Amino acid sequence: MAEVEGIEKRWSLFKTAQDIVDTKFDDGRDYATDALRVATETINDLKEVSSEINTIDTSIVFPVITPPSLGTFSSVAPTAPSLDINFPDAPPETGDLQAAVHDKLLADITDSTPAITSSVEDSIFKRDFERSELVLADTIDKINDEWSKRGFTLPNAMLLSNITHR
Repeated sequence: MAEVEGIEKRWSLFKTAQDIVDTKFDDGRDYATDALRVATETINDLKEVSSEINTIDTSIVFPVITPPSLGTFSSVAPTAPSLDINFPDAPPETGDLQAAVHDKLLADITDSTPAITSSVEDSIFKRDFERSELVLADTIDKINDEWSKRGFTLPNAMLLSNITHR
């Protein structure tokens, strides 16, 4: 009895497959018929347009345009204006200023001393540190803002983790 039930199920599968093939064949035939109709209409439209083009007059006569006469150049070429240059005079090459700068640079190079004093260097590092602290504060604010935009509070441990492990 089990074999008979299996055979009936297989036969129903073949019947379903045949129905699907018939449906797809009908769809394909309908598509081909519509495509042939559209192509025929398009060809007829092109035929009508081409027959109208033959009636357009294409014998256009353009008038002869003569360019204006420029004549010959009879004037005098312009001359460049004179410029008064107001640059400061260079310092004397053997002056005290040049000698002092030369001696300072030579001492810095030969003695391996820094070109700036330690107080100036400390001021530079302090300004960089202040900038870094401002960036850190901005980053912490961004982390807090990101979590507050999501509509829920962040657990303290996770917030601390995000702030300390950028």
